Amino acid sequence: LMHGLMATAEAMSHAQGWIEEDFPGIYVKNVETVPSKIDSLLVDINKQVETFADAVKNDPELAHGFNLIGHSQGGLIARAYIHRFNDPP
Repeated sequence: LMHGLMATAEAMSHAQGWIEEDFPGIYVKNVETVPSKIDSLLVDINKQVETFADAVKNDPELAHGFNLIGHSQGGLIARAYIHRFNDPP
């Protein structure tokens, strides 16, 4: 999961809960790319994409692929990740 502008991973916690409730035992990664809500506006989006890519690369649970949900700016970060990295495809 990837949060949107003026938000943190906390904003996606409801979606995470819904997914985990509907699919017991599923692994959900709720990525935090910035330390605070205002930083989601101030930190360059390219840096946030790199931070997201590092979070994916460093999580062995995602090594064989995953589904990605991004809200608002999180959708742009998700799209940029796919365009630049797409690893794993």
